[in-house]
Amino acid sequence: ENSKSKIRAQSIRQEGRHKAQVLKKKAEHKLAHANMRGILCNLLILSVALISSKAFVPIPNHCSSLHHRWSQIARKACSSDEGNTGCLMTERNVILQKPMGIIVEELDQFNPTSGVIVKKMDPNGATAAASKSGNADICLHDKILRINDENCASESFETVMDRIIESPGSDITLTLARSVDAVVVKWPNGISVAAMPGEPLSGIARQALVRIPYSCTSGGCGTCEQSLVTEDGEQRYVRPCVARVPKGSTTITLNPSDRVIKPSS
Repeated sequence: ENSKSKIRAQSIRQEGRHKAQVLKKKAEHKLAHANMRGILCNLLILSVALISSKAFVPIPNHCSSLHHRWSQIARKACSSDEGNTGCLMTERNVILQKPMGIIVEELDQFNPTSGVIVKKMDPNGATAAASKSGNADICLHDKILRINDENCASESFETVMDRIIESPGSDITLTLARSVDAVVVKWPNGISVAAMPGEPLSGIARQALVRIPYSCTSGGCGTCEQSLVTEDGEQRYVRPCVARVPKGSTTITLNPSDRVIKPSS
């Protein structure tokens, strides 16, 4: 009887030690996860601080969604101090009729003083019409530096919108900045996009609200084929499902292909 009691007591003690070890391991595992979360939070805070201070600017080229891309073009043209961009850019004045038919957005959602960029354009609006006729050089992702000669390069979205709304008269003058590395991609609906060489044309078309028919999406069938003309008048044919913004050009104009594509046998 005493022997059985001892064995039972020993078994209970072993089971208790095993449970204690399991609980200890779980606690260590949770602590490790908590430490990792803390490290990641600190890294995130540091990244935001670096971005805000412009110490960290590069964005991977494969990030194609604007919200992750925000805009490589606009970032290169961005400046919190007018005239001190730290990069090469071009400036231009455009006179637009109100309502302009554009949507603007903060360049950096974490930094309200980063200024605003042209995010969207109504293909039926005054700006698209002026761009299509050649009377206004304005692209998606251009940064607004001045409104009627008043600096707004480092102002918040709300302030910029107030200036646009309160602008007197039926016309408004915008001073726009664009990276010298940008390629202007023009579409038949009057919308132009400032893009980086190597960006997929299919994504640029979506930003410009251009509907291109696709079929194979591998460049084989020719359903999506477009005529591409460079600033020098050189014409070639591209298939946006696989084509990218070419290097070495400053402006390209795309229109639906005028060639008859023979179906492959």
